[in-house]
Amino acid sequence: MQKHTGSADAPERAASQILRPDLKEAARAFFAGIPFVAIGYLDAQGRPGGTLVSGAPGFTWSPDPLLLRVD
Repeated sequence: MQKHTGSADAPERAASQILRPDLKEAARAFFAGIPFVAIGYLDAQGRPGGTLVSGAPGFTWSPDPLLLRVD
């Protein structure tokens, strides 16, 4: 549909405005306090998938702005 309407690059443009390579301090604090996190991935055949991972608050944490750890 996006290709048909001439807006095939719209998702990429939107993502470039929303996604960033680093985590702001507020996001780092948020992840440290939540009891679950959603994880998206591509399997060996390149198909998308996702899951929820849970743990005690603090199981996700960010030691620096470029890294999010999930223990």
